[in-house]
Amino acid sequence: MIEVQYIECVNNAAFVMSFGIQILDENTGLILIVDGLDTGNYPIGQSRRINLATIGIEPGTVVRPQVRAVWGVNNPGDEWVRFQPNRFLAKYDVRGTTLSYTVRRFPEIWLDLRPHDVEVEEVDEREKRTSQV
Repeated sequence: MIEVQYIECVNNAAFVMSFGIQILDENTGLILIVDGLDTGNYPIGQSRRINLATIGIEPGTVVRPQVRAVWGVNNPGDEWVRFQPNRFLAKYDVRGTTLSYTVRRFPEIWLDLRPHDVEVEEVDEREKRTSQV
């Protein structure tokens, strides 16, 4: 299982969405939701990122995103990751429609070298593309 500090969801779906974080209790198998944590709604073509170091969970905690489609269903990410304050980022690709969509983790992980101390951050995909040119 990969270890990351940030979880990001890229909205490539046909709806407005938000996401929060699920926690797996490894002792009982119960899945819990981090209360009150939500990225806020964002449209197609944008991303949001949650810094796990700011939400009050312990290093080693197993987590994944839970995506919430506006006027649709909630779906969890397909893979769990383990929280460690190591500046690594796991990205999930959200695709489909409000009632039938997937939340799949990209196979790569990224090292985030920018300073982050915020809980939820908007990520401008257009800015990323121009900076890679």
